[in-house]
Amino acid sequence: MSRIVAIVGRPNVGKSRLFNRLARKRISIVHDQPGVTRDVISAEVAEGSYTLLDTGGLGYRGEDTPAALTKASEQQVEFAMSAADLILFVVDGLTGLSSLDEKIAQLLRRSKKQVLLVVNKADFGDEKVALDEAYKLGFGEPLRVSAEHGRGEADLRAAIAAAALRLYEEAREATAAAHAAGREELRLEIKARADAAAAAERAERPKDGGAPRKPFGDRGGRGGPRPSFGSGRPSAPRGDRPGSADRGPRGDDARGPRKFNPRGPRKSP
Repeated sequence: MSRIVAIVGRPNVGKSRLFNRLARKRISIVHDQPGVTRDVISAEVAEGSYTLLDTGGLGYRGEDTPAALTKASEQQVEFAMSAADLILFVVDGLTGLSSLDEKIAQLLRRSKKQVLLVVNKADFGDEKVALDEAYKLGFGEPLRVSAEHGRGEADLRAAIAAAALRLYEEAREATAAAHAAGREELRLEIKARADAAAAAERAERPKDGGAPRKPFGDRGGRGGPRPSFGSGRPSAPRGDRPGSADRGPRGDDARGPRKFNPRGPRKSP
């Protein structure tokens, strides 16, 4: 996943040279005059898979007054804080820190963005670089580089790649946590609806625990006595049935009572 890395710093600290060094080609204009870079310049860096931004000309109107430079630098930092995932804060290792460096550092600390402090122009060894002042800015171990001669380039590239990877892992974990939270919220909502439906069903039941039985005639919405099966007419008593007067007791018919045979029933031949 591509990340955005922005270079910020006060004018004339070597931001454009550092941009060209990391991009491995001359894209940004390099000049000793502050504000020569008149717009935000970008380049894709394959090593680390990130987009590099040079904000050196953002907000600059051609005035060299401290107020104008401060305003331009603040606009550059604000743009970087809103657009970038990682910020390279470049300071001049030969001249030391200025009040504008401290102002930029204050803005970056408030942003909660990940910042790598780059001490540029470290061409002749650490003994000539203002490292003590750099530590006071509160961004951890400073990276000493020489954008012009390439000193410290490999360490800077490794630090950017490690930071970009760490940001990617954090974003992936945050996305996974958000998805898990969404699933849990859905589960709780379904459970709440099921509990509400069960409570409503219990509230409709009688207090004795069951619904009263309806009379047979009231079942299914039909009234009256249960109809008899067969012809649909009410059945007559046994004695009132046709032909019942011609019959005697059970087992008798019109031929008279059966005779008793003491030898038992007749066997078939």
